[in-house]
Amino acid sequence: MDITTPSYQPPKKYRFVIAGLIGTIMFCVGLSFFSVAPIMPLILEEYSISRGTGSLLTSLVILVQAMFSLLGGLLAGLLRPRKVILFGCILISAPVLTFALGNFWLLLLSRVLMGLGFGILGPATIPILMQYFRPKELPLVNSLIMSISVLGITISSLSVAKISDSIGWEQALSVFGSAALLSAVLWLFFGHVEDITNTDITTNKKIRQAISVIRKKETVILSSADGGAFGQYVALVAWLPTFYFEFHGLSLIRAGVLVSLLPLVGCLSGFMAGILSMKYSARKPFLIASGAMVSLGGLGSFLTAGTPLVYPSLLLLGAGSWLYVPFLLTIPMELPGNDPARAAMMTGVIFAIGGLVGFASPLTVGILTDATGTYLPGFVTCSVLSLGLLLGGLLISEPSELSTNRQVNMSDQKQCT
Repeated sequence: MDITTPSYQPPKKYRFVIAGLIGTIMFCVGLSFFSVAPIMPLILEEYSISRGTGSLLTSLVILVQAMFSLLGGLLAGLLRPRKVILFGCILISAPVLTFALGNFWLLLLSRVLMGLGFGILGPATIPILMQYFRPKELPLVNSLIMSISVLGITISSLSVAKISDSIGWEQALSVFGSAALLSAVLWLFFGHVEDITNTDITTNKKIRQAISVIRKKETVILSSADGGAFGQYVALVAWLPTFYFEFHGLSLIRAGVLVSLLPLVGCLSGFMAGILSMKYSARKPFLIASGAMVSLGGLGSFLTAGTPLVYPSLLLLGAGSWLYVPFLLTIPMELPGNDPARAAMMTGVIFAIGGLVGFASPLTVGILTDATGTYLPGFVTCSVLSLGLLLGGLLISEPSELSTNRQVNMSDQKQCT
């Protein structure tokens, strides 16, 4: 297999416009992605459905996102990124129609289309960022975009219950969907990115490259690490508000505010991670620290519910669940031999595996709760999965060390010849 290195464009002022547009799009994704969680009891009552069925509004979205992350990574190298991202923006705006649906399965369809759009968008933005920003700038750019996305989750968690009280939950979800529609319009008029498609590389060769990326050790480790942490996070964000409401007597608004600590702290920790990633070249310590934080905080979020200890537990869980993300997303960009197309493919695989676990985790919690009458079996199962991040941090190799070893090996080969 041929080994190529990324080709970065000279710095341009317009790159900040592109980064701002991508950040706006991801903010809109954050607004809608977990917006149903704080109002889940209202949806269950409206449609007279079980918790297992209701969990599809979150879990099926993530499954679709996972399935199409691989497609998004492949499309990023085959088609013009401007069109791919515009198509994704249109899809993530599907919840704007929620007010007119009036049926659970149509509501689920609108959420699935949103997940499809996110699955395409995530990997498609990677080669664009690699083209417009220097390698040393990428960790900070990744952390800023991620923090903006988490800010969207925070705002929806804090406001969706209040908005629902005022205008109804269907209209509240439509409001968040309209923001995504606006981002599509902004991208249509201002998203003028350069064509980074390599026409010399055939589709068959791209597919072979994708297979080689999937089989890489780093892909497996990073996918498992992210899947464990993300799976727990999705399950807890989806079900903790209902858990606090049903078993600890909190109002939906107060439960939503409490759980909003997770993305709020995550937004701050993600931003700090970007600054730290520019100061320190090491990636492993941050993955290991995040793994310990999500495991301890996850257990405390439900075992200490109803006590003052729930607050530090949620803070620990929220910080750990997002601290590692900028580092994890930057590693595919830093690995020796990864050009923008390969980095997009690797990111797509990571999103796919994480999405599959994220699909199963809230669904598992809902089904086990319906069967046992308690949330503990499902929550504990997800907490065990979160150990994958800690193990992944211990197993992954530092990209800087791999680059040094590759340079040494190439030097030795030249000397031998």
